[in-house]
Amino acid sequence: MPAINSSTPLERLKGILEVPTFFNREHQLLRYLIGYLKNTNYTYEIDIAGNLYITKGIADTYPCVCAHTDSVHEHTDITIHEVTYKNKLRLIGKRASTNAQCGIGADDKAGVFVCMELLEQLPILKVALFAGEEFGCVGSQNSDAKFFNNVGYVMEFDCPGSADVTHYCNGVQLFDENGEFYSVVKPILTEAMGVEPKLHRHPYTDVWPLKRNYPVSCINIATGYYKYHTQNEYVIVDDVFNAVTMGKSCIEKLGNQAYIFSPPVNEITDYERTMGRMRATYPKVFEIVPELYKNLLD
Repeated sequence: MPAINSSTPLERLKGILEVPTFFNREHQLLRYLIGYLKNTNYTYEIDIAGNLYITKGIADTYPCVCAHTDSVHEHTDITIHEVTYKNKLRLIGKRASTNAQCGIGADDKAGVFVCMELLEQLPILKVALFAGEEFGCVGSQNSDAKFFNNVGYVMEFDCPGSADVTHYCNGVQLFDENGEFYSVVKPILTEAMGVEPKLHRHPYTDVWPLKRNYPVSCINIATGYYKYHTQNEYVIVDDVFNAVTMGKSCIEKLGNQAYIFSPPVNEITDYERTMGRMRATYPKVFEIVPELYKNLLD
């Protein structure tokens, strides 16, 4: 398994994709990331929900990027393979025990890779890597308000494809398409994607509870993974790397300032109704078990 501090971005991406992870089994991926962080001067911590928070640099207001560390695939013996299709390099997964193709959890380990690359390339940044997204945004619904109290905006990397943007997430508007935040971001994304980004209404991901809890602009950007949640899942390497480029350019242009945006009240009401149904249907999923993550920083 390539180390996270490998000399090439491709090897670093393959290394993260090879680490098994699942709901309430994010430990291996978190240990992998912490093994790297221990050799940096970044500030980091894990909360009782299993969320990993990282801060680099000192600022009054921070840009923040996020992704989630769980996946829907329970495989424990993933190997990553390079294949070329239509002149584009792809990464696919195979089970070491059977050599059969399998899902690689690029939703959202590709996003984790993007966040870690941005952490290295930008001088000021906060990174939030959330546990339990696939089963109801458990980690981000229990996010640490202290970590976010000086965050000016949030960019998540948990969107499939190469040219999509989440505008509404589970009915909650993430940013004002006519406001200052998106007026800065849109031309950067358009140039990098080669087309005007498609604004979508997507089901939940972590910017959904973040937008509910914090009054800043949020966005979720295409991260280069395809056929997610299936055994045929893959990433197009150039599209993942392009997500890094887009994120860096956007943050450099947006700067270390706050872009305030509060969605309409009726959308927050829709959120509350949805959450009530989810908690009533899956009460065990939303239970926090502090013992799960308490030894990871040792």
